[in-house]
Amino acid sequence: MKETKLELVDQISEIVQSILVPGKLVYKVLSVVVNMSKCERGAVFVMAGGNKLENQAQIGITPNSLNAIRDVCNSFCGDWSKSSNLVYVADTRKDEKFRKISVLKGSDILSFACLPLKVEGKIYGILYLDSTTTTRLFSSLDLERITRYSKLITSALIHEQKLGEADVKIASVSVNDYLADRTIDEIEKQQLSAILERNNWNVTRTSQAMEVPRRTLYNKMTKHGIKRPRRGKLMASLNANA
Repeated sequence: MKETKLELVDQISEIVQSILVPGKLVYKVLSVVVNMSKCERGAVFVMAGGNKLENQAQIGITPNSLNAIRDVCNSFCGDWSKSSNLVYVADTRKDEKFRKISVLKGSDILSFACLPLKVEGKIYGILYLDSTTTTRLFSSLDLERITRYSKLITSALIHEQKLGEADVKIASVSVNDYLADRTIDEIEKQQLSAILERNNWNVTRTSQAMEVPRRTLYNKMTKHGIKRPRRGKLMASLNANA
């Protein structure tokens, strides 16, 4: 693990705040997944028209190498109607299928894992992780964790409505101790309440601190049923913290 637990908790806090900024949540979640695994790079793709893979987030991947990674995903998980399991190639130099794919002959990928992202049995995209410096990237335990991390990525995609307007639900995600069995919405509610309390429930100051519009903040408070305490309780709380 590249980061201490405290540093990872800080990253989770950033994720919660990024929920309020459209388009940033999947990237933040992916960055945590990459940091929690032994890989160098990561990408999240979603299915576009004609089963085309559309990039939604990437970490450590240059534009020049993105097409090669997309080719890997299409080659190893190409039958999207049937592929549903994690694919792991520990050493591409010794993998016959990888070596036979002409567009990958000049690739510097040494080890990779890719896992289809599913909602209610339907595949919507893929989580990709790799290394260009080491082989045998993941142990069996690492691969089991990646399967759990993929659920977190899928939750983030749903939250950002990258999967359309369908009302879909997936199981709550468990990612080590500090996430426990909390969903992203539960984490967001807890963090948002804490930030509001830190700013004495002043919505203007809270929105400025989080760099989001007041309307967005109000919408999130309504969504989670977060209400400003009555004046008496608020004063008691302020006095207790003084």
